Amino acid sequence: MLNIERIRDMVISIVVCTYNRGDLIKGCLDSLKNQTADPSTFEVLVIDNNSTDETCQIIGNYLSLPNFRLFREDSQGLSHARNRGIRESQGTYIAYLDDDARADEHYIENLLVLLDKFSDSIDCYGGPILPFYTSPKPDWFKDQYEIRRMRPEAGFQSKGQGFSGSNMIWKRSILDALGGFNPEVGIRGDKLILGEETLLFDRLWGAHNPKLYYSPKLIVFHWVPDFKMNVMYRLTRAKATGYFIGFEATINNAKKTKEIVTSFSNLLKLILRSVIRFPSYKKWQNWAVETISPVAVEIGKISQLLLSERY
Repeated sequence: MLNIERIRDMVISIVVCTYNRGDLIKGCLDSLKNQTADPSTFEVLVIDNNSTDETCQIIGNYLSLPNFRLFREDSQGLSHARNRGIRESQGTYIAYLDDDARADEHYIENLLVLLDKFSDSIDCYGGPILPFYTSPKPDWFKDQYEIRRMRPEAGFQSKGQGFSGSNMIWKRSILDALGGFNPEVGIRGDKLILGEETLLFDRLWGAHNPKLYYSPKLIVFHWVPDFKMNVMYRLTRAKATGYFIGFEATINNAKKTKEIVTSFSNLLKLILRSVIRFPSYKKWQNWAVETISPVAVEIGKISQLLLSERY
């Protein structure tokens, strides 16, 4: 049985960073309002990152709830907003939930069970991310393109592994020690820039031997809009992933010439594999997403290594 008194001082801070999501933020906040857990065990911090639509007015409808708070972060970018959430939070653990995501109704309750079991010995928790749709899927689109599930059972992550930014619960003291998220990466307004949580997990593993725990009961549902069920979007996102990988190699002082040569070699192999595999696909879209995406990743990586640009 859950011992609430044992974890009463370990309030959980749920940080929702948002930008112009008036059409989606209600679903996210409703999922937190309707949690089965006692509201006194968690707080919800909404960080508005300069929205110009009705987002703030909609959030205002929730501020009468004692555990909901709203802050405005003027520095544009998801990393800035996430760091503001760290500064304003009161919890021992900080959970990040995207504004187009919805937490399972037992999310907090299941997290409290884990906190009761492990106390504060875990540096970061994570769980599965499952898709939900508000429009029909194309006949070629697979749920697996959006499902992020580490494994079917609970357990500790292996060295170097992390969690998706849409479902990660950090010990607040660890975020403070690492200095939060790098503002050079992370989505800025409508600009697709990836990798802020990846860099943070890299720093975590480089600092000490952390404990990261995955639970299949910490379920988050993430919205899949029409534009994500589009081949060009998925290739563009793959290229952005490669751009970040090149950026990561640069800041980690990798040998640039060697990285470029290796990437060109990988690129040729991936193109050849893609051509060979084409006849085995019934839908060209699946072929593109599954075999051209890795090509786009390498192209993005090479572009960043050659240009050596900061974001």
